[in-house]
Amino acid sequence: GYITDTFISIKKYIILCSAGAILTTYLLPLTVHSMLGASISVMLLTLFAYPLTYLADTWSVTLRESLSYIDYGKNRSGGSVGYSVTSALAGILIAKFGYDLLFLLHVILFAVVIVIVLFIPGVLCGNARGKKKKEETDLREREQPEQSLSFGGIIKVLLRNQKYMVFLLSTFCFYMALKAWCTYIPY
Repeated sequence: GYITDTFISIKKYIILCSAGAILTTYLLPLTVHSMLGASISVMLLTLFAYPLTYLADTWSVTLRESLSYIDYGKNRSGGSVGYSVTSALAGILIAKFGYDLLFLLHVILFAVVIVIVLFIPGVLCGNARGKKKKEETDLREREQPEQSLSFGGIIKVLLRNQKYMVFLLSTFCFYMALKAWCTYIPY
């Protein structure tokens, strides 16, 4: 959140993550014979691929402030249905053609994400340092603030928000409990 609020727009970050995921997908088949190489490749791929769902959710919610016709529930439902359909199709294709096809499907999926994202309006960073010129595709008309919060300043604000801290602790515990289950999703 701090990165997309301060340094780079969500749109650009999604494009950057998708491009990084495409590049690191090519590393996987090359490193699978070495446990260390495969582990590093998977970590790099995760670094790029993992934030995409959260970025898309945040972008949808943020765009809803400016575009009243956006329905987050429908967007989220569509994403879940899309995930189910593409997972089923990937399973069928992998069963028929083998696991090597998975790398090609991965690259195609991230390339499609980049193309789709190019046509969606962007949103300016709300915590950008100094004044920035409004991009043509951005929807917010307001100017960027002169002063922005530092990372430490944001942490202090969040730590003082007790409801947020309870939410964060609950979410952390929830995801820790799910970690063992999530490990078996690929199986």
